[in-house]
Amino acid sequence: MNYLSLAISNSLTLGTWCLVCINVYFSQKKQDLEVDTAKSSLIAETKRGPIEYITIGEGPPVLFVHGGLGGFDQGLVYSQGMGDYKFIVPSRPGFLRTPLTIGCSPKEQADVLAAFLDTLNVSKAAVFGMSAGGPIALQFAIRHPERCCALVLLSALNQPRSSIPIPIFLVKKLLLLADPSIWVMNRIPLLKLFGWLRLLRNISGDQEKEAMLTRILQPAFSVKRRINGMVNDLTWLNKMESLPLESIYTPTLVIHGHADTLVPFSQGRISEQSIPGAEMLSIAGGDHICYITHLEETRPTLRKFLASHAP
Repeated sequence: MNYLSLAISNSLTLGTWCLVCINVYFSQKKQDLEVDTAKSSLIAETKRGPIEYITIGEGPPVLFVHGGLGGFDQGLVYSQGMGDYKFIVPSRPGFLRTPLTIGCSPKEQADVLAAFLDTLNVSKAAVFGMSAGGPIALQFAIRHPERCCALVLLSALNQPRSSIPIPIFLVKKLLLLADPSIWVMNRIPLLKLFGWLRLLRNISGDQEKEAMLTRILQPAFSVKRRINGMVNDLTWLNKMESLPLESIYTPTLVIHGHADTLVPFSQGRISEQSIPGAEMLSIAGGDHICYITHLEETRPTLRKFLASHAP
């Protein structure tokens, strides 16, 4: 019995030290990533308040409105391979270095983006709305139509979603637990960890897609610096007012996967059917990140659309 107790005690001690070492290593990696992230972004002082952002490339401007687990770094992924366009990617209020106080509702955030473009002296841009950024992009097209030459909705929300049946303070704690789990995911080869999932079938053996997916996961290293924006998005999911989509006459492209479990395909279909003249690329078997998993379909369609409608 003494030997068993000693073995258990030694195992627990070893396990504790391993967890401490992993935590220290993870914390350092997280800190390094956050420092690199902060170095690459700028701050625009707008009439609505400070907005963190980055620009990538040269050409007609494209304003990228990121989704829930986002920030300006999410737009870096979607700008890849797009060629002759200037991607302007702000961190929405509550994400990274953009304070939530400058705008909470989709309407307010749309107006914040208009003020942001004023500061950059951009009169008109193509606007991308990704996932939870969809309502903001739609409000921008509704409230500032003269400044929106094209609208792209990527797996984008346009209708209320059922609220999460747990208190918001627990949601915050659960989200903060994502940091170490995402770090572990990035240390294990993606194909071994996720190869069985439907949403990643088309990634197997494609280095570009694997790299894009890894970069999409990286923001979870710093959930704490995005938590206010994420919780604000969740709060507004069930408050969303009905959007007058039929009033949008901006050329619109909807890209949505049939198997999207975060934003149902039916929402993409509503955008297509309600916005006059909207085009739709529906991805059979595509999940929420179908833009990446089906890059051979999505990127050419997007480039063709922008070539026709970007200024």
